[in-house]
Amino acid sequence: MGDYQAAARRTVNHQRDAHHVSTLVKQGCVQAFARRQARKMATEQKVWHQDLSSVRSSCGVGATAENLAYGFPTGRKTVLAWMDSWSHRANILNGTHQYMGLAARRGSNGAWYVCLLVASKQSAKSTAGDPAAR
Repeated sequence: MGDYQAAARRTVNHQRDAHHVSTLVKQGCVQAFARRQARKMATEQKVWHQDLSSVRSSCGVGATAENLAYGFPTGRKTVLAWMDSWSHRANILNGTHQYMGLAARRGSNGAWYVCLLVASKQSAKSTAGDPAAR
């Protein structure tokens, strides 16, 4: 698990560096959500997106995005597959994101289940609850 995750994390930041985008930093709370999602998917042997509003409110982050995958033999191959998909690629290369959580868990079927969460810093002035912002 550790080598798979480390390779995926390195490949994400290598892709960002190659496209002149700042590297992502592992953030503890975001990582915990990625870990939990990968574990659930591996246990149930299904892939689905989690509620990202929970990530934002619990972790105090702004914009979030999630890439999911299963069945790729290495973390590097997972990220390269994401880079071949315009929407997953956009999540990885989005320059407003500063944080990442990335987790991989192997299901009892032998397949890897992977969750990448990326997030931006919360804006200094939140408009939540401000009727003028609606």
